[in-house]
Amino acid sequence: FDSWTSALRMFRYVRYGQKKADDVYIKAGDLTGAYIGYGLLLSNYSNAYSEEKRKWGVEWDIRLNDFFGVEVSLDDDS
Repeated sequence: FDSWTSALRMFRYVRYGQKKADDVYIKAGDLTGAYIGYGLLLSNYSNAYSEEKRKWGVEWDIRLNDFFGVEVSLDDDS
């Protein structure tokens, strides 16, 4: 590796928890396969179109109880 930033390129994303399984789920980085609302609102989204020009995104899913939760997906689309 030329620098520490080139070493970081081998990681596509960082994730905490499992979506729809844990009360708190957070994923930052590549959002390939992202969905909101069990796929009814957003399905199979991807912000990665090239390995050379990486894009970053964040998605989180917070379940407040058995019937209510919040899902958010953000992208650095510029």
